[in-house]
Amino acid sequence: MPIETPDSRLKPAPPSTLRRRRQGQRDVVAPLLAAAVGLCTVVPALGSDARPTGLQASAEQTLTYESNLFRLPGDTPVPAGRQRSDTLSRTTLSGAAVMGLGRQRLGVDWLWEAGRFNRNSALDHDASAVDLRFDWSTRGNLSGVLRAQRERSLVRFGSDGLVPGAEARNLGTTTRLEAAARLGGAARWSTEVDVQQIEQRYSAASFRSRALDQSSASAALHYRAAAAWRAWAGVREVRGRYPFFAQAPGGVDVEDRFDGRYIDFGGRWADGGPSTLDLRLSVGRTRFDRATASDLSGLTGTATWTWRPTGKLAVQTRLARDRGQESTTLFFPGSGRVADFSRTTSSMGLTIDWAATAKIAMQLGMLQAERDLADTRQDLFGRPQLLRGQDRTSVVSVGLTWSPQPGLSLGCEVARENRGQQGLLSSDYDLTVGSCRARWNLR
Repeated sequence: MPIETPDSRLKPAPPSTLRRRRQGQRDVVAPLLAAAVGLCTVVPALGSDARPTGLQASAEQTLTYESNLFRLPGDTPVPAGRQRSDTLSRTTLSGAAVMGLGRQRLGVDWLWEAGRFNRNSALDHDASAVDLRFDWSTRGNLSGVLRAQRERSLVRFGSDGLVPGAEARNLGTTTRLEAAARLGGAARWSTEVDVQQIEQRYSAASFRSRALDQSSASAALHYRAAAAWRAWAGVREVRGRYPFFAQAPGGVDVEDRFDGRYIDFGGRWADGGPSTLDLRLSVGRTRFDRATASDLSGLTGTATWTWRPTGKLAVQTRLARDRGQESTTLFFPGSGRVADFSRTTSSMGLTIDWAATAKIAMQLGMLQAERDLADTRQDLFGRPQLLRGQDRTSVVSVGLTWSPQPGLSLGCEVARENRGQQGLLSSDYDLTVGSCRARWNLR
């Protein structure tokens, strides 16, 4: 985990450092960019068979009230120029299109959102996302996907208790490139390879040290015994770096590299009855060059059980343990996305969806997440200090959705969230979140 550096020391790196960094990024991204260029070459060649197969758009208006916007402890004063509670108005336009190109399919999803606060106007922002996907296949059993994604959105306040000045407006940008190929199709045995490149950046100076560059490669063998269940096993390697981990005297950026090696197992069991079970288990280790307190060995994974006893009721239970940067289970209510920088995050979630009538549905959600926190900092004499801590966050929510006519849905949700912590790396807080939304779908 990165060393926290005071804002006053965040100076641009010298030109020589920037040149080395850009060269390293080109070495990693070049293969995926070559694949994207190949995509641009293939699409025009198939233009004569191009045909639209799907087009949709939607508009949504959401009002969200938060009683403790910055997730501050009860006795902590609100920063100057800020208000503790606020209402956020979000206007969202989104759409998707899919086009057939012979055996291939080209799809794009996009989203634009305007976020405006009632009392903290300095936090106003625009968010956006685009997802471009090209699915290809041959006459045999070879198929694959080329994918490019980019998302920019407000980072949720209270995501990281390690960062000072977390009440600042902070937009996170994530860029992801992926190329995958599969041999075997729907046969009993199939193999799959996948490579990905991820880049994360943050607009707030206090989050500069959290910037991440990561690449991964995996290979897996899939076995489909019957329609009821399937299983797979594979290997995966991850390499990455925090390019602005700290700064040496003179303003030179010091990076922290890490690597991980894993053996992955997974499966899905669905016999056509009311239950479906999805499993993923990884055995491996992650090692850091500098932030060695974040080294991790052992088991990570997820288990999701979905139960549909009737056509109106659906119950889903999810257990997960992941490295914080890879956690996908923290979907808290309120404004902004969660940025998790913990050593590990273990969570348990339950959601219940009940269709009371053809137009009215109710939702109940519960989530509990425990984080193991570790950080290496510098003391006043420049010597490293190891800090450890834990926190536990609980969320309970209830919602109601009404669909008066096809394509139109109205809904409201109320949630209660609280966090307790031990150590110096997090903080206690509690808040109430209430939101209402109206969504209109066009097809």
